[in-house]
Amino acid sequence: MNYVIAILIGILIGVIIAFVQKSALTSVHMQHAAAEYIKRNSLKFSRKTDTYLYKRIEKTAIPKENK
Repeated sequence: MNYVIAILIGILIGVIIAFVQKSALTSVHMQHAAAEYIKRNSLKFSRKTDTYLYKRIEKTAIPKENK
């Protein structure tokens, strides 16, 4: 019985330490866009094309109904 109590106390202390350490990591908030990381008017594209390294085309026939 003493072993069970010692294990539960150890788990409880571990969880408390983990939450304390996690709360110290909340200095930065999640951003949904990269607008905060780019200086205004610093990014300009000279071309508007895409270059693909591979070309893969898959064709699947559409089944037709037989009446």
